[in-house]
Amino acid sequence: PAEAQAPLTVSVTVTQVIGPDTVTLIPATRLIGAILSADIALATVPSAVMEEEDPVRGSENELTASMRLGFALAFGAEIAVEGLLGSGTPDEEALELRGDSAALFGSQGEWTSSSGTLLLRYTSASVLPAGDLLTLRFSILNPFEASSGVTPTLTAPGFLGTAASFVGAILSSSEEPALLEASIEEKIPTVGELNTLTVKFVANAELPAGTNVTVSGLDSAGETPLDKLALTGAVSLLSLDLSAGQIVVQTTSKNYHKTEISFSFTVFNPATRQSPNPVRVAVRAAEGDQFLEIPPRIAVGLVLMAADEATFTYTDVSESAFVLGALNRIQISLRSNVHLEENVELTISGLTGSESNETNLAVFGDAFEPQGTWDRGSG
Repeated sequence: PAEAQAPLTVSVTVTQVIGPDTVTLIPATRLIGAILSADIALATVPSAVMEEEDPVRGSENELTASMRLGFALAFGAEIAVEGLLGSGTPDEEALELRGDSAALFGSQGEWTSSSGTLLLRYTSASVLPAGDLLTLRFSILNPFEASSGVTPTLTAPGFLGTAASFVGAILSSSEEPALLEASIEEKIPTVGELNTLTVKFVANAELPAGTNVTVSGLDSAGETPLDKLALTGAVSLLSLDLSAGQIVVQTTSKNYHKTEISFSFTVFNPATRQSPNPVRVAVRAAEGDQFLEIPPRIAVGLVLMAADEATFTYTDVSESAFVLGALNRIQISLRSNVHLEENVELTISGLTGSESNETNLAVFGDAFEPQGTWDRGSG
């Protein structure tokens, strides 16, 4: 009914048409119960509770709504969660629903940011009886500015005369975004060597794909061409400016709050030993035209000190002949703690007393040119 009216009782009669006659098989029987009262004041919401998972400013927050309705829901019925104001989540016609009751609403709701409203349409073919528990989970962004929180309401046109308030204040953005921990470590501490640095950090906020991570304090790194920069992890390079001592990378996947993010990159160590320089990690996430800035945190760990001098870690020399004046083959074996590029020169000294007069001597071994320059005077 379009207007409130007194409850009606319903009767059922069973008849059968036989030829020209209609025979009553079961006389009018009054059904137990009263319906079609259309007294909207009778509809209630016995319970409605809203809880949040993440109170960090600007972070994605999973909300859980638990409701018991004092009225049944059939296909096409609509209810709405209203008053979720301040969220940075843009309008979304199909915001994902999760939880035990999500399938009853097609696992999606229509989100309107300006009014903070999530419209839910009942799509199940089965009627949901009054009083059954509904549990729905969905995620929206917390406000990017500090907020005292909101108390959402439940509306149901045609069922509820007034909105029912949820128990629980949400979207309070009570925690500032921060890095809970940050560290950096290196693989090779040798002077001038190409070094692999690994950065790890944990944020208390959920970071979307496309988050910028700035690592600064790399001033002592040697000049590193981009073709020598090897970057590993779920990040891509935005910029490398070692004159300013920093690298900026961008995450390529979503990272949930309080989970470790790790990536590695290569730069050359300085040419001389350096004093410790603190390295800082800072994070900047963007959602539409909103930004989440996480202040820099000093990373635990010391890198780019070039603490080890370049040296040989293994040496051996032997000869093939002991007879005076005989042709002697000298065998030299070396292992260094640095990577040796092409065109590096190796000088062997202390070979005084040899009778060889040639300018060039034959060199055997795949790592070197087939001839070496010989100076008998200096040995």
